[in-house]
Amino acid sequence: MRFSTLPFCSASTALGNLALALILAAATLADENPGLPANPGSSTQSPVVMRLVSPVGKSEIRSGESEAEATSTKSPADRADEIAAPDLSFTSIPVTVAEGARNGIPAEQVSSVQTLKEAKEPQKIEPIQRHELSNATECPGSPTDGIELQASYPDDIPLEQEEHPYDAPDALQTSGTELSLATSNHSYTARELAIHRRINACLEYFLNNPENVNRRGPWAMMHATLPFGVEAQIIAGNRRVNAIGWMCFNGVCAKQRMFQPTRTGFRTNSGPGVQGHEGQFLAILAQSRVSSDYPLQIGNRRYTVADLVKYEMSTCREKSELTFKLIGLSHYLNPNQRWRDNTGKLWNLEKMVGEELQQPVVGAACGGTHRLMGLSYAVIKRRKDGYPLDGHWERARSYLNDYIGYALSLQNPDGSFSTEWLESRGAAADIDRKVQTTGHILEWLVFSLPEEHLRSDAIEDSVEFLLATVGAEPSRDWAIGPRGHALRALALYNQRMFDVQPGQIRTNIAKSRINPANRY
Repeated sequence: MRFSTLPFCSASTALGNLALALILAAATLADENPGLPANPGSSTQSPVVMRLVSPVGKSEIRSGESEAEATSTKSPADRADEIAAPDLSFTSIPVTVAEGARNGIPAEQVSSVQTLKEAKEPQKIEPIQRHELSNATECPGSPTDGIELQASYPDDIPLEQEEHPYDAPDALQTSGTELSLATSNHSYTARELAIHRRINACLEYFLNNPENVNRRGPWAMMHATLPFGVEAQIIAGNRRVNAIGWMCFNGVCAKQRMFQPTRTGFRTNSGPGVQGHEGQFLAILAQSRVSSDYPLQIGNRRYTVADLVKYEMSTCREKSELTFKLIGLSHYLNPNQRWRDNTGKLWNLEKMVGEELQQPVVGAACGGTHRLMGLSYAVIKRRKDGYPLDGHWERARSYLNDYIGYALSLQNPDGSFSTEWLESRGAAADIDRKVQTTGHILEWLVFSLPEEHLRSDAIEDSVEFLLATVGAEPSRDWAIGPRGHALRALALYNQRMFDVQPGQIRTNIAKSRINPANRY
């Protein structure tokens, strides 16, 4: 199997020998709870050294460590004096003999992989503040998140529009290569083929049981759309309609709409039930690869997605959450485009990346996974466009690689990720909490990791955890935000491992049903 570095690594750092790469590049499970990657926004931070993350197995209790220590749920704020910051050089993690054999590592070399030591003295981290919603099992913007609904503005005008825009055309995606590319052609193990069949069955259930606009608001509909993109459907009246088309034409969802007309144009609605983050709907359109000339209907005015892009550009603000705007604008703008917001300040995508790097991951919405996804999306898009990763781009690449290794080190033996997000280890019994954190973290990892790592035990275990929960009980009333991210993780895995491209999920499921061995 060909070895490649993380997507954020330049070609010059690629190592030709897989065994040597695993030995030099593996990330270690520290003897204590792993330390948080340092905030690159700190003026005192030393330059980070690029770290490659090898395929990993499940987190295990190490020699000399009690079970209580291994499953500690203390926050970094509580353990600031005992938690080490991440090692900034190449370190190691356990690699099983079976994994070594699968990846071409002789058994006699596996022990040396396991016994490599950290090359630098660990540093202390500063105490952090826990986000007030960090233990919630829904995402910001849900109808129950307790945040006050955005008030009306003086520029608003009355909305005159049908509640049911049945004339909205089906959303169309742009042509071109998806950022999160499928793996190279290779043979599949029995385990991988079983995973593929189970993912198809899970996705098919939710495709065939769409949400109803009487029950779900725009925020929920965005999460229902996330796994399926332009293929997503919802129920309006007695009809199935295209979910993206419905929202782009400002259709009513649980008595709420996505847009509000103004004297000068329009604005997006934010608050409980609508957008939980500025730029969230544009990020959904970007990840669904909706064409920039797809129409929007707001009142009696016709716009396009390109107009929504301009709106999000004009409302960028320093020292604010730009996570979702970064995803949307990275997708739709030219890589080096410059613009001014509506206060006159100059922007480009690199400035947005720099602003996001100044913001914390731990304590941010959904454990900071959205922020990491935004940075991953921007960095991978720039690399795909053929531009160098320097300045803030290089800082983001290094930061992301540190967090990838750190996130993997917090994985639980059952394949789930920490119920404390990226704050510390955690294995709470609450299955909804486990689905929430695992879905978000796995979604980001599957999008970001190179193909070799998708076949690691760590990723396959996590995929199987979601299949054993959401996949095994699809009719359960899972919280729709976490469910959407869990299904998105499965859809991305299906895409990257089995070449099920966006817009082709239904077709692939139908072909697989006729010929279960299709393509394999």
